[in-house]
Amino acid sequence: MDNPTIIRTTQALGLTTALVSSGISFCAAGLCFPPILPLPISESSRILASLFYSGGKLVVPLTITSAVCNGVAGYLVPQAWREYTVAAILALSIPIYTRVWMMPGINKLLRVSQMDGSAIQGVRREHVLQLLQEWASQTYIRGALALGAGLLGVWVLARTQVVQEA
Repeated sequence: MDNPTIIRTTQALGLTTALVSSGISFCAAGLCFPPILPLPISESSRILASLFYSGGKLVVPLTITSAVCNGVAGYLVPQAWREYTVAAILALSIPIYTRVWMMPGINKLLRVSQMDGSAIQGVRREHVLQLLQEWASQTYIRGALALGAGLLGVWVLARTQVVQEA
């Protein structure tokens, strides 16, 4: 299968979805996180819960699309299969990293977000702030993984030649 349109489409989708996912992560950590720190923990945890659920609806499909398109591009462009495989693995590592490394802290914050006024009084503000700061740092790492996949895709696209159909 040597269709240049399919090849360029998978290349473009693979790198674009990775870069968009990266931008979302960097935006969430860098722009959304700082304003919620001074808020009461009931509000900051609810905002994080909203970010988590709405972000997942967008980032998970972007990540899967990036991984699949980079994998297909690796198959269609054999001279760059290693690079596309690395890009696909970087994209796939994002949900794995989230599930394994981030979810324990996220689950604690989600539990706080569901507490009522009397239950939340027993939660230490310092603990919630620490969890929020960990979430922001970990979200930067997710952004870096997606950025790596996207930039690798850009680099490969810039150096690959696709034979034009006659």
